[in-house]
Amino acid sequence: MLFLLVATLGCGNVYSQTKKPVRHTNSVAAKKKAEAEAKVKAEAEAKAKAEAEAAERGRIAVSNAKCNFSFTGRAFNSRQNDENYVVFEIPSMSASELKASVYTILSSMYKSPKDAITSLSDNMIQLEGFSPCLYTFDLPSAQKKAANHLIFNIIIQFKDGKVRYNSPTLKSLYIKVINGLTEETIDLSRGYKDLFEDEKERTSIENYFNNMITSINSKLQNSNDW
Repeated sequence: MLFLLVATLGCGNVYSQTKKPVRHTNSVAAKKKAEAEAKVKAEAEAKAKAEAEAAERGRIAVSNAKCNFSFTGRAFNSRQNDENYVVFEIPSMSASELKASVYTILSSMYKSPKDAITSLSDNMIQLEGFSPCLYTFDLPSAQKKAANHLIFNIIIQFKDGKVRYNSPTLKSLYIKVINGLTEETIDLSRGYKDLFEDEKERTSIENYFNNMITSINSKLQNSNDW
């Protein structure tokens, strides 16, 4: 009897000892499976995030490329939207950083910045500019040319990651005959719908403002790529 009891106890120990490794093996397998699933999920999330970021960069690039105006001779039209403004995006810069940078860029373009640039609020500035000899045209009555000098203003607004250029306002057109005495100033504040009928004139005005905006945006982008 004693031998049988010992043998039985011994079998119980053997059974008990053989079950523990089985439970341990299952636990390790479950842990590895969970880790593998977590890795797959993390990789999928990282891929989705990278794709979303790439798509957003693409959207911004396309939008920024259209950050300019067309000029019909009657009004400035945005090439980005149906509004009277265009927006350039730099997501990594705050509104205050963008305003400070644009102010610095504009200041470098004018001999007397304080006379041309006015801070209207924390997120808005106004540029009142003068474009000498924007374009010339032939006078029909003589072999002379007349030079047009344009006075304008443009309001620029700022949000985090965005610079908004409102459509330019043409204030006055100063016409001077080259090698002549005739001078004339035309008040444009009441409208100019019938004044710029020549395509060369319209293109010159359109290019002037678009080149200015492109130059500002390019310098902004470069200052952000440090």
